[in-house]
Amino acid sequence: MTRPAPHGLEPAATANVTAPRLHARLLEAADLAGRVPLWAERARRCPDATVFAAPLFQMALREIWPHQHRGQAMAVMRATPTGDAIAGLLPLADLPLARGPFEIREVGFARNAHTLRNHLLMPPDPEAVGAMLVVWKEETESDTLLLENLCGEGLPGLIHATALEMGLWADPPRDGRRLMIADLADDYQAYLASRSGQFRRQIRKHRRALEGAGTLGIERLTGKDLRRAIPAWRQVVAASWQGRAAPESVANTDEDWALHHALSDCGALWIARLDGRPVAALRMLEDTRTAYVHTMHFDQNLKALAPGITLFDEMMRNACTRALARVDFNGSSAFFARWATGHVQTRTLRIYRPGLRAGGARAARSILHRFRAGVPPST
Repeated sequence: MTRPAPHGLEPAATANVTAPRLHARLLEAADLAGRVPLWAERARRCPDATVFAAPLFQMALREIWPHQHRGQAMAVMRATPTGDAIAGLLPLADLPLARGPFEIREVGFARNAHTLRNHLLMPPDPEAVGAMLVVWKEETESDTLLLENLCGEGLPGLIHATALEMGLWADPPRDGRRLMIADLADDYQAYLASRSGQFRRQIRKHRRALEGAGTLGIERLTGKDLRRAIPAWRQVVAASWQGRAAPESVANTDEDWALHHALSDCGALWIARLDGRPVAALRMLEDTRTAYVHTMHFDQNLKALAPGITLFDEMMRNACTRALARVDFNGSSAFFARWATGHVQTRTLRIYRPGLRAGGARAARSILHRFRAGVPPST
């Protein structure tokens, strides 16, 4: 079987984005909306990007949490014979930092429970990075630019070096989220053989126990069927440990469900039912080559039967059958570690506009970082 390229996306474009025709600008909301097809094409061709960087997901964030978004994006554009193409894009969100009477005006990627990784959709190219930073410096009034949980090999270090060359202040890139993945073998049995013998036995044991407790049914739902199953999904969430926790600690607010509705045409909802009652739910976003875990829940009353493991195993089997190149777990829990074959390490860095306000924030953050790292004040 011929396997598709990894990362769930097309190979990177070979066009030379360092040509003199490269330019950058701050896009207003209407202009950004008008460039969605170009944005989608760039996301499709960026080798490190995921569905979380594409316009469907990002525009849904802007619609559902408008108070956080400023309706703008920093874009690096490349002229082509048929018009401008997007070489890099950062939709801006307001991330103000308040400490007592002081407030730092910070912008960057949107931040909530659904945004665990981020992408600039640009190659590690000095001209593209420099153009983006010029736009941030000259056309925004923010004190700091936070590039949090950034994906892209070599890009964080290049951004840091370019910022320093431009006379900006910058924290060095630091490790962000570590997100586990499974690069799939040729078929399910080959993938399963890569797991420990103990784990394979547990998978079989839990499935037998679940089937022995009643009539087990598993569905993979998309589109209209997915939307019709949202009440059953919500029933599982309410019975899960996340649903029983304090409301502020979980992603099951009205806004979160609005996002799920907005993304209903992307990927699939997996539902496990026992005697017709929904007992586990697994929401996977997808493109043509990768499936991404978005949310997962199971009924805590059936914890001993582990319905979530059976449902997850069914999803992995299906991903292998459909010849997906990867399943991206979008997390790093002990549960995911048992399924994972590797991980993606994101990086986080912050750029400061030279000045009193940003300088104070930078000094305070440096002291805090050294304290957490156990570095003595005298060193």
